[in-house]
Amino acid sequence: SERVAIPRERNDENQSKPFYMERIYFTNGGLYFLVSGDELNKLEAALNFLQYEGFGTDRNVGNGFFKWHRKEISLNVPTGSAYSACLGLYCPTDKTKVQLEVNDKSSYELVKRGGWITTPGYQTIEKNSIYMFTEGSIFYKKDHIDGKGNIDLTPATLPIEMKPSHPIYRCGRTLFIPVKLLHYE
Repeated sequence: SERVAIPRERNDENQSKPFYMERIYFTNGGLYFLVSGDELNKLEAALNFLQYEGFGTDRNVGNGFFKWHRKEISLNVPTGSAYSACLGLYCPTDKTKVQLEVNDKSSYELVKRGGWITTPGYQTIEKNSIYMFTEGSIFYKKDHIDGKGNIDLTPATLPIEMKPSHPIYRCGRTLFIPVKLLHYE
């Protein structure tokens, strides 16, 4: 389908540009994720809702629909390691905790997460940004690592008539698995 990219700042150099968008369908493919916790019924309720509403920035043009099912798995992970790897984006709960989780054998990258609000009626508003540790980052901690949940990225300086009717959250919690560092342990 044909669409038009309209730049947020318009001048002679930034002109509207038409582009084409395609849908790609995969056979025997899908989006897979791991989850652990006590309140899986809330996640199932959200997935039941989202499969018909869609998710992602293009859900308002008919994308993001899916069918889901649940399956239990088990992982064979090393024991006795002092290090863990995060399986998703991670935002520490506070600065002092992460200083204890990082040492000279740790390995990580940071990514800036932000972007535009996707709620209809607010798509022209940029949300605040936050830096997070990327997937696969290695931390010096073998016990459970808590990430920060409900990180509010709602812009604070908007006029009241432009403020979204709900907070804009990002989650910094993820799963960690123990890993062996072959060169160090």
